[in-house]
Amino acid sequence: MKTLKNAREIAKKMTCKNIPKPTTLHDWKARGIISDPIDYDNKGAGGGRVGLYPDYVVIEIVTAAELREEITLKKIGEARKNIIKKLKEENESLEDVSKVGSGAGMNIISNKLLGEIGIIDLDYDELLKMKLMDKYIRTFWKVRNRIFKN
Repeated sequence: MKTLKNAREIAKKMTCKNIPKPTTLHDWKARGIISDPIDYDNKGAGGGRVGLYPDYVVIEIVTAAELREEITLKKIGEARKNIIKKLKEENESLEDVSKVGSGAGMNIISNKLLGEIGIIDLDYDELLKMKLMDKYIRTFWKVRNRIFKN
């Protein structure tokens, strides 16, 4: 688990894109663009609590940073939420897709999320939603592979 500050520092090393300041990352969390904390570290009297995030939050930060030049943050958040919903239907998670050695990652994405849908059956809005999900998850996967190479 990482603090948002640690995750931001790692993300800055992984991309040439501008990584937002922690206050903006907290806003991204509230908007569903990155994960919520999964635990908290209590700093004692007067120290407050520090959120501890899943390790894959680094991938989410870099993915959003790389996509936001061509897609609005609102749409990035929607794509992430839709992907998480689809993965839950398959008893999978973003954590499963992000794991080192997860050969199933791309199969989960292509077969379970995108491959079983007949494009002919989709209306225009659904087609755009699927295209956005595809773009998000492919960027997520590329970032994941870059992180684990280093």
